[in-house]
Amino acid sequence: MPRWGPLNKEVHPITSKLKPPIYMEEIKIIIAGPVGAGKTTAMRTVFGNNLLAGEAKYTAAEVDDVKGYTTVSMDYGTLNDMHSCSERPVKLHVYSIPGQERFKFMWEILSKNAHGLILLVAAGERNIFSVISNYLSVVWPYMHNEKAVLVALNKIPENFFENINIPEYLYYNGTALRFVKTNVTDKSEVLLLFRYIVEMMDI
Repeated sequence: MPRWGPLNKEVHPITSKLKPPIYMEEIKIIIAGPVGAGKTTAMRTVFGNNLLAGEAKYTAAEVDDVKGYTTVSMDYGTLNDMHSCSERPVKLHVYSIPGQERFKFMWEILSKNAHGLILLVAAGERNIFSVISNYLSVVWPYMHNEKAVLVALNKIPENFFENINIPEYLYYNGTALRFVKTNVTDKSEVLLLFRYIVEMMDI
């Protein structure tokens, strides 16, 4: 007669080889900014053919910029290989929202419960701080309570920082907004923006 007894899990040939599940933090990041700031370029630089893009052709009346397409809904991509400050794996859900103000309703929808915001602004933009305030006034109330905001200056003209003094941080509603410069055609620089957001959240 066989003898039955409790299973010793420590020496079981299958369960002894199983690794404990790794908890992956999921973070929602939105990229906002005026038309032509480089939002879709940044997304394409990182996600390439894996980007879910929502673009349509411009009409001549819509913009005076030299640009053939504009985002009318959203661009979306995911990154699974980021790590937090504590070296936990992090999955990023990244959304780029339309730049035109007639799509403000999309700003509200896509900003809901976002953990991080990258405000992408062309460095030559007139009234940079007014532009920043405009986006924050709409997006801020819909974001997650624990939020990180990064202002990334793109398309920087020569001698730009000799003519204007941009602080490293500003405060908005008690939250520090970090200012950095970037080049959205360089994948490593765009990934660095995502890294900054993760670090600012101190996960």
